[in-house]
Amino acid sequence: CVWKVYYMFPIPTQRELWPNFRSPLLWDATAITAYLIGSTLFMYTALIPDLATARDHLTGWRKRLYGALSLGFRGTESEWSRLETLSNILSYIIIPVMFSVHTIVSWDFAMAIQPGWHSTIFGPFFIIGALFSGVAAVILIMVIIRKGMGLGYFIREEHFNAMGIFLMILSMAWVYFYFAEWITNWYGNLPMEVALQNMLTGELAPLFYLMLFANIIVPLGTLWSRRVRTSMPAMLVIALFVQIGMYLERVL
Repeated sequence: CVWKVYYMFPIPTQRELWPNFRSPLLWDATAITAYLIGSTLFMYTALIPDLATARDHLTGWRKRLYGALSLGFRGTESEWSRLETLSNILSYIIIPVMFSVHTIVSWDFAMAIQPGWHSTIFGPFFIIGALFSGVAAVILIMVIIRKGMGLGYFIREEHFNAMGIFLMILSMAWVYFYFAEWITNWYGNLPMEVALQNMLTGELAPLFYLMLFANIIVPLGTLWSRRVRTSMPAMLVIALFVQIGMYLERVL
């Protein structure tokens, strides 16, 4: 609820309550806010040259607006150098922030006693899952922008080939972490065996097998071929399957 946000700020209240800094909910809010700010700054930094180009081709209030957003960028060598340095710094900073976000959120689940959640492997598993679905989303955007804006010269086949290889590696890593969690608990004969049985033969089985097909069979069965990795329609379909599979994984 929105009103709970108030209790996360480190300020005293009329009841002299303070946030519990050991609570994962507080660090959820901290990590996600840092991730949002860092991602926004990283995107804005990359947009500055384009904002300056738009400023130079507009008039009136739009010219003034883009002039303010471009921060006076003129494209000199020193400005490009500083812009590249800033982009590198933000990219280095955002990597540990990304790790903090997905591990903190995953440990919220891991501290519960829900069968299938109480696992120390959730930290790296959530990171791999975020990269897996994120790379698939980037491939979708690449295909749409390349086709819709005619950017075939800039977004070339070698880019899709590299992204396809990366997606295949992430699919392998996701398979390892996903089944390592299940197998460890299954051999321990823990109560989650009932949850596993429900996945295999119960009411959740259709979603479970569709998820495995989308996240394992489709990428691993196709991305080994360079012809597939450099085919725009094929990459579009594979990335869509991965998105569907990861959504089903979260639902399950």
